Amino acid sequence: MFIIRTKFLGPTDTRGVCIRATLLVPGYKANTVDFDYASCFEEGCRAAAEAAVRQNGVDWQVSEAPVGAYKDGLLWVAFEKPGGNSTLAI
Repeated sequence: MFIIRTKFLGPTDTRGVCIRATLLVPGYKANTVDFDYASCFEEGCRAAAEAAVRQNGVDWQVSEAPVGAYKDGLLWVAFEKPGGNSTLAI
């Protein structure tokens, strides 16, 4: 089981609202995606978490609902799929 933290990033002069997803595992890259205004905040955060999983090349399933919240984001649980292709070594 792994934790993914998503964070709301407000608009700047050059970019609109974004969501940053960070896999809380050393050695994995964070991913920033543009916020889809057609979706709600929770859906946007889940999409960012799934994009971070894909970018890092691991075969994890992101939880359907967030497991926690904090000041400007949500926490998600990701599970390794049975027979998944995770290169994580703890």
